[in-house]
Amino acid sequence: MIIAVAGLPGAGKTTVSKLLEEAGFRVYSMGDVVRRRAGELGMSTDEASVYLRITRGARAIVMDLLNEVKDGSVVEGLRSVDELEALVERFGRVYLIYVAASMTTRFNRLKNRGRHDDPRNPSDLIARDYRELKFGLAELISRADKIILNEEGIEELKSAIVDLTSSLH
Repeated sequence: MIIAVAGLPGAGKTTVSKLLEEAGFRVYSMGDVVRRRAGELGMSTDEASVYLRITRGARAIVMDLLNEVKDGSVVEGLRSVDELEALVERFGRVYLIYVAASMTTRFNRLKNRGRHDDPRNPSDLIARDYRELKFGLAELISRADKIILNEEGIEELKSAIVDLTSSLH
């Protein structure tokens, strides 16, 4: 089984993935693939993400990971049902976690994170959300096996992940 993690920017996908890694899972990040490809292409990560999906198809990013990912791993950063289906075709069972948080919470997290491509104001975040949702991210909510509302602190999130991993074993 593969665990896939999806959610809008700043929802806590990376934090959830790190907690799963601490629980013994190997984590593969689709965002790392996009950042690597962006560097190769001389584009911003947003531009590269759109460019790769337009020129190589909706599964472009996840296809870069398929040869590396092993059963029992976590794939962080799914953006579409197409990407989920690529994992299902390869591994059979995929347990999808959708991480959600309010726009205010997400904006504050992104502002404090400090990546060069993070939004500078709420309007930037709305535009980024729109791009993410156009890829099909919203459709993943209805396919999620677990939705984690990540509005509280890290201790509450850790507790949710402990409960989740206990139920998976």
